[in-house]
Amino acid sequence: MSKKIPYFLLFLIIFFQGFGQDVSFDFGKNKINLEEKFFIKISIKGIDKRPILSFPEIEGFKKADKPASTGVSMQDGKSVYIHTLIQNYIPTKEGTFKLNKGNFQIQAKSFSYDEFLITVFDPFKVETKPKKIVFLEIKDNAQLSLLINKKSVYKGEGIQVVLFFNVPEGNKAEIEFQNDLAAKIEEFELKLKPKNCWEEKNEILEIKPKIVQINGKTFTQYKLYESIFYPIDEKTITFPSVSLQMNKYRISNDENSSQKKKDTKIYSTERQSVSIKKLPTYPSDANIIVGDFQVNEKIEKKTVTAGESFNYEFKVSGKGNFNLINQADLTNDENFDFYPPTIKFVKNENDYLQGNKSFKYNIVAKKIGTKQLDKYINFVFFNTKTIKYDTLKASILIEVIGKNLNKDTLQTVDEEILGQSIFDGIENQDSSESYFNLNETINKLSNILAIIMFAFLIFLGIKNYKN
Repeated sequence: MSKKIPYFLLFLIIFFQGFGQDVSFDFGKNKINLEEKFFIKISIKGIDKRPILSFPEIEGFKKADKPASTGVSMQDGKSVYIHTLIQNYIPTKEGTFKLNKGNFQIQAKSFSYDEFLITVFDPFKVETKPKKIVFLEIKDNAQLSLLINKKSVYKGEGIQVVLFFNVPEGNKAEIEFQNDLAAKIEEFELKLKPKNCWEEKNEILEIKPKIVQINGKTFTQYKLYESIFYPIDEKTITFPSVSLQMNKYRISNDENSSQKKKDTKIYSTERQSVSIKKLPTYPSDANIIVGDFQVNEKIEKKTVTAGESFNYEFKVSGKGNFNLINQADLTNDENFDFYPPTIKFVKNENDYLQGNKSFKYNIVAKKIGTKQLDKYINFVFFNTKTIKYDTLKASILIEVIGKNLNKDTLQTVDEEILGQSIFDGIENQDSSESYFNLNETINKLSNILAIIMFAFLIFLGIKNYKN
């Protein structure tokens, strides 16, 4: 066995079908020196929970660290977990040792592996002819990719721009990010941002690897940058090529040597353009919102008594520039008093163009009858799905019963107080006036006291005169 494959990993792959899982075994080299490690690696695909396994003892070795990891890939539209468990072994002496044939129990199923021989030698005792070390270049298929969701959009429609670094599964070249990655990403932001766009940036606080499927192939993906751009005019937008320098290592031509040499490689994206289409004519399109939106409504109760408050929620969801959707400033009138809403804005983590924005109002009904909120709560937008202007508005009907709350109508004292807002007439108040004028109050009290004392003196004088 050792003569056929003396200097590379021995891959023993055993596939089991019918149990919803694939299991494979990988072993380290069959010939190592005292400074190297031997390993047993188990890959399990198709089960949700990572199993706890007991690895065998090997004569001439002692167990070392035991790393494990879990990845997720998509298969037929479903998430499939891939668990990897590794047991490292450190040799304690020279010689040839045998890993006996054995098996592992995984979810009540037994998976076996064959006998394996490992030769351990002292590198300082081996007599070899001097060999010139040559560091070999290893081909890699990693890519720096700039993903743009559309090649043509309407003015005001969102353009999603994401910068990825993708490493294909099985890539043998060892590559890593350099220490100045944060500064490099700031350069990307400045270079990629168009001048004629409003930007909504997704702050990426930590760059994490993610297992993804692209055109049927598995990649480890790193998201470096993401922004949504909303064009404010009809000029074509061009995204220039950006480049990223990575550390890449060359390996020694000596199979018994673990030496490697650091080198660099530059990865670049392609230059791309997005054309901007003009919006159809609209009477007032200065702040027209562009996107694809839907509305959901919730109301506490549909029948209320005049003077009674109720809660109402207007929630907009879909794709577009949610920053332009503003339903906060509503005008009070004879029908309703509106209090400032609670506003909540949520972005979709998987698709940054999508999200929802809700407005939760507290409303006081003042005039009886069947009322609708559509004239208060509504907005016009250009629908990119139907290619026409649409209006989203409140549609729930509210039945107001009881007596109208009107200042010109005779009512009881309680009803009159109930019908008035505590803010009525506040616009006519002079904010420069103090709520409590101390000097004026003291002067008034002094005058009253003086009058009382003067009257008391007159009273004493009259009394003395009679006596």
